[in-house]
Amino acid sequence: MFLVDATGNNRLYHSDGDGAFSRVTSGSLVNDGGQSQACAWGDYDNDGFVDLFVANQSNEPNFLYRNSGNSNAWIKVRCAGTVSNRSAIDAKVRLKATLRGKPVEQLREMTGGDGRSGQTLIAHFGLGDATIIDTLRIEWPSGIVQELRDVAPKQFLTVTEAARLQALGAGVLRIQSWKGMAFEVQASTDLDQWSRLTTVTNLTGTLEFTDPNAANHLRRFYRKVLK
Repeated sequence: MFLVDATGNNRLYHSDGDGAFSRVTSGSLVNDGGQSQACAWGDYDNDGFVDLFVANQSNEPNFLYRNSGNSNAWIKVRCAGTVSNRSAIDAKVRLKATLRGKPVEQLREMTGGDGRSGQTLIAHFGLGDATIIDTLRIEWPSGIVQELRDVAPKQFLTVTEAARLQALGAGVLRIQSWKGMAFEVQASTDLDQWSRLTTVTNLTGTLEFTDPNAANHLRRFYRKVLK
């Protein structure tokens, strides 16, 4: 945690991992002085380690601190909304992994910043000595939830929100997604064998499809497959 101070040296706190923080008293980040106004964390050189930019008053040079990194694992997740807004603002990205022999859960919430302290639209996680991510869960603003399991660390991962398939009635389906996305609509009576019904393209952001044979089946399951 970094706190800017317009009257003296800035302050940096290191998480102890138990909810408490210890103040860091050595290094250029806390001894460079300056009348700082705001700061932003972000991996500007895309090496997996978060760097820091500090904005000072207009008559002073700003500070840019590059994190040279270490052997720790990490992952950067970009969320691309389809039903939700494309920037995935208000999405929650949750991660579970084992660090130092203990299960750890982390959360990043996608926001546009608060107008003073900047924030990227990337969910960036530090993973220590983790060799695998057990679960990566994205909770989209639309209510759609996606989970990925056994995800490799040390990568830049883009997750695209799944299109929403809704049943409006017997054999009447609604698909919400980006405009221009094409889907194959499939049907099944046992969730084992699937047959193609049609291919549709979403031209407006929302489309509806009616299965003309729905009444001929006691039960009918549907799914959409991105073309």
